[in-house]
Amino acid sequence: MNPLIISTSDIDGGAARAAYRLHQSLQANGTNSQMLVRAKFSVGKAVTGYKPTISKLGPSLDQLPLQLYPNRKRTMYSLQWFPDAIATKVAQIAPDIINLHWFCNSYLKIETLTRLNKPLVWTLHDIKANNMQFTFANLYLKSMFYNYVSFCYHLLN
Repeated sequence: MNPLIISTSDIDGGAARAAYRLHQSLQANGTNSQMLVRAKFSVGKAVTGYKPTISKLGPSLDQLPLQLYPNRKRTMYSLQWFPDAIATKVAQIAPDIINLHWFCNSYLKIETLTRLNKPLVWTLHDIKANNMQFTFANLYLKSMFYNYVSFCYHLLN
């Protein structure tokens, strides 16, 4: 099996370190694990730091619409609206399965998940993916789920 772990970073932050430890454990057990990150700090050869120009612009431009709300709470908030370029890189790596970890700051748009065309496992390290920061992501995933349930219902009836 060839898993790909996608995270914003490899060792910067708790979720990143957990993803990296999983990656190392998989490799130690003979699995051809790879990591795809925007910010690479480790020296591991199976960790690919992927930061194309569009990804470099993303974090700054992602915040622009928030300037329309000057009285908002000053916490980390990512709209994830800026285009990403991950689907092409994932296709080049050609994993069998993808494990998503913490991704934010325009590293991966929720809509891109459908273009990855691989089975997904999403590890939720904190509440971020369930709170208002990911409202659009939640709605999108719920829509995918309801469409799947509806499809299955029509198959059975």
